[in-house]
Amino acid sequence: MNYDYIEIVKKVADPEADKYIFGFMNPTGYYNDELKGNQHYKNYVKNISSGGKCTIRFSPQTRNLKISVCPSKWATGQNVELIGMDSTFKIFRDFENELGLELGDAWITQVDLTQRPITEFNVGAYTPFLCSFPNNQIYTRLMFNDTLTYSANSSPRSLTFYDKNRQTRDKKANKKVDIPNHLIGKNITTYEARLNSSTQITNAMKIDKTINPKPELNFLFQDEIVAHLDTYWRESYQSIPKLTDIGFDLSGVNDGAGVIKAIKEFNNAQVGRTNIEALIKIADDSGAFGNRSQKSYATKVLLKPFKQKGKKNSLIEELDFKIMNSKINWD
Repeated sequence: MNYDYIEIVKKVADPEADKYIFGFMNPTGYYNDELKGNQHYKNYVKNISSGGKCTIRFSPQTRNLKISVCPSKWATGQNVELIGMDSTFKIFRDFENELGLELGDAWITQVDLTQRPITEFNVGAYTPFLCSFPNNQIYTRLMFNDTLTYSANSSPRSLTFYDKNRQTRDKKANKKVDIPNHLIGKNITTYEARLNSSTQITNAMKIDKTINPKPELNFLFQDEIVAHLDTYWRESYQSIPKLTDIGFDLSGVNDGAGVIKAIKEFNNAQVGRTNIEALIKIADDSGAFGNRSQKSYATKVLLKPFKQKGKKNSLIEELDFKIMNSKINWD
């Protein structure tokens, strides 16, 4: 687990700081700072050597300074391969020096917890075995091309799987995106847990809200907090239903009814659990269920064999191993 995207907000009390902020974001136009290696535009700064950008906005009325950055893109021009914690920390230290502000106490409003394991196959081979939560509790499963997103129903957070190599190739049509040579042609299956509010970040960090009501930037680099976020990232993955495979099992069967049941369960497994879930959704969207309890009952009956007898597909076992054995990159 590493940080693919970070957004922070800093309350700037001292008006004297405005000249440094506006100098950094340069609201009147553009200038090139060759000494520091940055190009300054109205709402963003560009790293000349890497081409990476940092978005920066400041409101003199609210006194809120917002900084959004993909650390790996800022440092290297690409985020196919993620930089580690120490390099990310240095980026914000450099921003502090540019702005003349302490950013450690800025509160975090978004952070993407990400890992990109190299898998045997494209992400599309794995998504059919990553199933829906029962009756869309907690997350709703959404599929678009090869990207699978679990969108939380009651809070601004999500879990997402996508092919990073494909995403990078698609972007190349519009702008230059470099892929490290040793990763070209690899199946880079990204798993990302996105936390899009300070409340969700605080919960994932397991910090005491009575002491720290908002998550601060400096928390992202503390060993204990990093461990909590890594645990959240792993446990979120583990919570996704993945029992899909049912064999033709006649053990304990000694009559025709048992044989019929075994064949039906085997046939359901051949149709595929995610396909059955999709058919339930179609029926629900078309109004075929008289009420919500009927949908819940149908879902329970149709998915019960998977929960009782289902096993993980070998592809999921591989994905489990790659994700659960990934390491935090400290540089």
